[in-house]
Amino acid sequence: MRQDRIKKQVLILLLMTSLLLTACSSGQSSTQEPSVATFIVSDTHGREVAVPDEMDSIGTLFAVAGHITTMLGEGEKITAISNGLRRDKLLLEICPSIGESVIPKVSGSINIEEVLTADPDLIFIDSEVATFEKETAKFDKLHIPYFVVDFNSIEEQQFLVQQMGIALQEETEAKSYIDFYNDCIERVETIVATIPVE
Repeated sequence: MRQDRIKKQVLILLLMTSLLLTACSSGQSSTQEPSVATFIVSDTHGREVAVPDEMDSIGTLFAVAGHITTMLGEGEKITAISNGLRRDKLLLEICPSIGESVIPKVSGSINIEEVLTADPDLIFIDSEVATFEKETAKFDKLHIPYFVVDFNSIEEQQFLVQQMGIALQEETEAKSYIDFYNDCIERVETIVATIPVE
């Protein structure tokens, strides 16, 4: 009787161990991150983002990110957008391929299945989406790096362009834009300084 009880306990222990090992091993294989060469860049929230060295597909789920990506010369790589970019006729004239992109974000919530059809190497999202852990968890689970786009001043906007330039490996284009922006500000300040005070 005592031996039967010991055998049952050993059998139960073996079954539980077997189930535990099976569950752990299947979880690891389905979420294991693929090995891709990356570099680190900080987004506008100060997060360090591991960006792939080579990118063929970019998601811009915040309209301004699509404009900046196109301005930096990478618009042809945009494959996922927010619905705002589809309505931007001038942008579509500059980069018609954006019109063929999937729209996984219409009004805040992200349809991850639509994101997957675009197969992005990197996604740019707005700070509002970034505050919802259930939204960012979708990217984390699928190992899709995301870069948070946010600015509230000229300085922050220039920092955004600089950091996106680094992420897209278009630092020279980003610097040219920032230099042009600052030249415009300087010209306006010079003209305004000549206007007499009444």
